[in-house]
Amino acid sequence: MKKPLCGLWVFLIGFVLPLAGFSEEPRRPKIGLVLSGGGARGTAHVGVLKVLDAMGVHVDCIAGTSMGSVVGGLYASGLSSEAIEKFLTTFDWTNGFKDSPSRQELSFRRKEDDTNFLVKLRVGVGRDGFKFPRGGVQWQNFITELRKVAGLWSNYESFDKLPIPFRAVAVDLVKGVPCVLASDDLTLAIRSSIAISPLFAPMEFQNKLLVDGGYLKNIPVDVARQMGAERLIVVNIGTPLDSAEGLKSVIDVLGQAARLGGTENDRIQLASLKKGDLLISPDLTGLKFADFDKIPDMIARGEQAALLLKKELQDFVNQNARPIVYKPPVRPVIHAIKIINGTRISDQTILAFITQKRGGPLDPDALQLDLSRVYGLGYFEYVDYRVDITKNGNLLVVNAPRKTWGPNYLNFGLQLSDEFNGNSEYGFLTRFQMTEMNSLGAEFKTDARIGTNPGVEAEFYQPLGRVPKHLSYGAPYFTSVGVSYGQKNLNFLVPSLGQFPFRSKTSGMSLAGGRTVLNWGQLKGGLDLRDESFRSRSLENIFSETTKKRYREVFARASVDTLGHPAFPAHGIMGYVDTRVSSPEMGASGSYTTFDTKWIAAIQKGRNIFRWKGIYSDILSGDQNNAPGYELGGFLNLGGYSQDALGGGQRELLQGQYAFQRGRVGKLPIWWGVVGEWGGVGSQHKSLTLNNGVFSGTFYGALDTVLGPCYLAYSRAENAVSAVYLFLGQTF
Repeated sequence: MKKPLCGLWVFLIGFVLPLAGFSEEPRRPKIGLVLSGGGARGTAHVGVLKVLDAMGVHVDCIAGTSMGSVVGGLYASGLSSEAIEKFLTTFDWTNGFKDSPSRQELSFRRKEDDTNFLVKLRVGVGRDGFKFPRGGVQWQNFITELRKVAGLWSNYESFDKLPIPFRAVAVDLVKGVPCVLASDDLTLAIRSSIAISPLFAPMEFQNKLLVDGGYLKNIPVDVARQMGAERLIVVNIGTPLDSAEGLKSVIDVLGQAARLGGTENDRIQLASLKKGDLLISPDLTGLKFADFDKIPDMIARGEQAALLLKKELQDFVNQNARPIVYKPPVRPVIHAIKIINGTRISDQTILAFITQKRGGPLDPDALQLDLSRVYGLGYFEYVDYRVDITKNGNLLVVNAPRKTWGPNYLNFGLQLSDEFNGNSEYGFLTRFQMTEMNSLGAEFKTDARIGTNPGVEAEFYQPLGRVPKHLSYGAPYFTSVGVSYGQKNLNFLVPSLGQFPFRSKTSGMSLAGGRTVLNWGQLKGGLDLRDESFRSRSLENIFSETTKKRYREVFARASVDTLGHPAFPAHGIMGYVDTRVSSPEMGASGSYTTFDTKWIAAIQKGRNIFRWKGIYSDILSGDQNNAPGYELGGFLNLGGYSQDALGGGQRELLQGQYAFQRGRVGKLPIWWGVVGEWGGVGSQHKSLTLNNGVFSGTFYGALDTVLGPCYLAYSRAENAVSAVYLFLGQTF
């Protein structure tokens, strides 16, 4: 009986069990997705992902560089290709490349800087000399938008914990080697991978200074292999090298040179592809690295390229694979807030902006706006957040490092006015500004102007008071002290004599205090002491001696500013009301009371923009001969007349303006405008009437340049007075 049993076991081992093994389904190879960099061209990856989703191709790991890390990171976190497409096509890329919030969100103090100095470059000044930003843009807005869209507000022990394991590739700027980011903060890993210099600043992450991975490894094939991928789908959308004919400027040559190292590595990476791998290269002819306004076209081309390889992609389909179902992230309940503050500004100043409720779920929409406003204070390199899970609950951590080129800065500005008739003015402006002088944000600034009307002003500004718990833009009260000296050339229109040039010299000091009203208003009052000398340069026989006046004024002023743009506003208002009282008992030359107000408003209807401007100034009572006068005339200030050609004790101006955009010079849109004005000056109180005022009309074309708004205009007023203006600078 033993022999038959032995035969049975031999039969089972030798025949039945092998058959059972042959009936098992073959093991599916691990599929990796490789997404290259290429700037805006990288959005073509989304079109490829749409085809993969539609066909049921499910990848097991993703490696991405630069824009490939953006698309790949979002996809790995669980977002569908449609959700990524919606994000990339609706994101405001124009403002995304600007770190500052909209002007309406700036503090009142920063709005004053924005109005007076239209050149945005701020150069740092330190003991070692000048300091410059590490890059043009920090991508403040893009970082917070990524967190909001994908729910990326916590750190990961490993990116293998994502719905799809993921790696982002950057370059260690100090060591000059590729850096594969596999853990920690996914948003900052993506931000590091897209830090293409000098457009974007390098990212300090994981104790390294990181820049765009495309410099050394734009197509991270080997990274996907290291993740265990056995078959690869590689999408290459990198910008090809230009021909000799395309290298027309030093910028073209520098851009080409920067791509050389990455191009050679691309060849090595692509040469390592094996049988069974698939390379997809969308045709992006005519589309450039920075064409973010053409993202829908790029996505469509990526989709078209994948559809052309649909037969090859079919081999990657696994019918038994479970598709990833995106689940909206659960917003954690916030139990406490921590500020990591790299400046001297008090933590309470930052906390006053944070509207996140303790004990409530995280509100990424509100937090994005809050941090944008904090960034708008002007002290921080960037302002970001994350949520740490601690034994005491969820901790909202706000990270606000100081600007690497702060806290002391130089600003520059330029003003130019030419009427093509001998009347011209120019001015080069420089501001030295010390910030963060104490925890409340004290500042010292000195403004110098070289040109037709030279001068210098200095001011120390000290916020005061306890920072409120709610949005306050810092301490609500302030005090300031200032000194000034300046010269001004005037070309007054003297009746029956024509225009004659005069020069005034003014020196003075001021003591003031007041209160800011959130970020849109300011109440201010104090003492203004000035000495002025006034002399004609050509009528020596009329003014044999220099006329001198002493102004000793107590003043009160209320200001409002909600304009959306300092030069070409489409919405908002800006203006002030100012009243002053002077008396010989205070050392003044005479006794008088003045009133001065000026307002600008703008509204947009479709593509049409309407603006209004009004000025009323008057010496209400007292000794007019010893009171300061008012000037009128010039571009958008009663056009047709020379700059400040009209002077008197009363001034009025009413202005209506219609503006629109049409055409471009390069990438700068052209503004066109038609202006109607009525105004004039009177010798004394209530002397100006509708009958003796002047009507004027102006037509202009303008560009918003890096130096500020530049206008070319023609104006004509009553009595055949006309002028052609070339104007660069602020018109308000």
